[in-house]
Amino acid sequence: MTDADYSIYPKFYNTIDYLLIPSLYTAGPMSFQEALASGVPVISSDVGFCNYEFEADRVYKPGDVDGLISILLDI
Repeated sequence: MTDADYSIYPKFYNTIDYLLIPSLYTAGPMSFQEALASGVPVISSDVGFCNYEFEADRVYKPGDVDGLISILLDI
């Protein structure tokens, strides 16, 4: 097995408008940090460090489907 080619990550993040993290319990994936480092706005449920240590651009309560839909319609 070979290591992943991380050199493509900046190119990938430059192709997306938002990163969505729809977690119910934990939110601390590397993709959140990578998006922040790339300047990509983050939509996240209010769990883990996605809104405590680092602020997501758009936040909704975990499990609040209507809240997420409202954010998506707004953007």
